[in-house]
Amino acid sequence: MSELSLNIIITFTIISILSTIIIFITYWSVHRYMTIRYSNNWAYCNFKIFKREFEKIKWREDDVYTDSLFDKDSCSEIHAGIIKFNDNGMVIDLLSYIKYLLFIHRYLKNKHILKKYKKDLWV
Repeated sequence: MSELSLNIIITFTIISILSTIIIFITYWSVHRYMTIRYSNNWAYCNFKIFKREFEKIKWREDDVYTDSLFDKDSCSEIHAGIIKFNDNGMVIDLLSYIKYLLFIHRYLKNKHILKKYKKDLWV
């Protein structure tokens, strides 16, 4: 393998890693901005606190915003980067944000599968 090929591979790898980090930090920055902007009260937290508060709420899906969760009774929502529990914003710290994204993705995926299964079963 020539030195030029090796340099190209190393450069491509570094660019890929940096791009992934920049995209992740951008997503987290949008989450932080939106939660602070649209919440009267807010605080930073980690994933453990998020999960504990998440499990207290009886979440409902919206017909329009299928990748969002709402509970109008407790004024809680997970929508467009905004995380609110009992009308208080929750900004997840940067390191826990990836756990949050994976958790919500898995939760919504399971709900959609269950919803489709029930629809197919009873229709």
